[in-house]
Amino acid sequence: MDPGHSVVWWQVDADGMAAARDQLERLGRDAQLILRVTQQARRGPRTTEVPLDGWSGERVIALGEPGARHSLAVGLKAGDYFSAIARAPDLTAPALQRSQT
Repeated sequence: MDPGHSVVWWQVDADGMAAARDQLERLGRDAQLILRVTQQARRGPRTTEVPLDGWSGERVIALGEPGARHSLAVGLKAGDYFSAIARAPDLTAPALQRSQT
């Protein structure tokens, strides 16, 4: 895999799903499971949300700007509200290096 991408793997259990649903209950049952990726870069933060098809799986994501830090969370989203089920340790995209040739 090239350094501008990363594999993200997730697995949500029934307890995590129930806790997130409890947080969003006042908003109804229309919550969707998503992967939220927030890139902290020189140009400011940028958030991308990827709908997830199931309680477990994997995706390849683009890391964006070299050297940028990324925060990742799997959770439920209803309207403008997000309830995280799990968060990953921050991930930093590799910085570009000058060729030695």
